[in-house]
Amino acid sequence: MHWALNGKGIMLRSEWDVLPFLRDGELVRVLPDYAQSANIWAVYQMPLYSSAKLKVCVEFFSQYCRIMGRTDKSRSVT
Repeated sequence: MHWALNGKGIMLRSEWDVLPFLRDGELVRVLPDYAQSANIWAVYQMPLYSSAKLKVCVEFFSQYCRIMGRTDKSRSVT
């Protein structure tokens, strides 16, 4: 990321990683219509059904990702 922040090229990174830099104007979107999907895995030691807290956490994160995946890719970062 330092390379792109120093103006030496472009990079493909998660929006989660670069959102603060986009908001501050340190980075700009070069290809706003391009997006690449990514898998997110919840890795846990015990079976999901044996911990209510773990189950709620995984279900919340799963729902959050589904909702965020449906948002318009051209949305503003401000």
